[in-house]
Amino acid sequence: MSENNSNHTSSEKNHDTHEHTEQMHKTTEHTSKKDHEEKAPEIKDFDGFTEFLNFYFVKKAPALPDGIKDVIVSISPWIAVVLLIFTLPAILILVGLSALIPFVLVGGATSGFGYFVGIIGAILSLILYIMAIPGLFSRSKNGWKFIYYSNLVSFVLSVASLQIISAIVGFIIGMYFLFQVRTYYKN
Repeated sequence: MSENNSNHTSSEKNHDTHEHTEQMHKTTEHTSKKDHEEKAPEIKDFDGFTEFLNFYFVKKAPALPDGIKDVIVSISPWIAVVLLIFTLPAILILVGLSALIPFVLVGGATSGFGYFVGIIGAILSLILYIMAIPGLFSRSKNGWKFIYYSNLVSFVLSVASLQIISAIVGFIIGMYFLFQVRTYYKN
């Protein structure tokens, strides 16, 4: 009978050892999967924010086909020129109308402030576009950065104007396309 118990105990030990080995294998497999998963970079500064966006808009989002990226990079300088041509007269008109800000403030301080912020944001965005055009034609990193900064200014301006939904949608779409072609712009 003791022989029977020792066989039973031996088979239980083998079973326990087998379960322990399987558990260790699963743990190792689970750990190695975690090690291979990429984590989003921490946002510690502005470059960290840019890398955070790059992580989600390039590494996690579906990639555009190379042909579409080529078209975007080829026509983006011309789109910037056209936008500049249409935006410049509008901004000059707004700057001329800014002389009316004291009268707009009579209608309410928030409307005057929103008007003033809109003018400043539009001028800043226009300056960034002007600075980006030569870099877009030469496909330099600075051209890409100035368009990136212009998109950030537009986002902040839309949020400040309480156009939250359009700010978020415009930001996501604009940044997706911008980050998809980022590698085409070299130093």
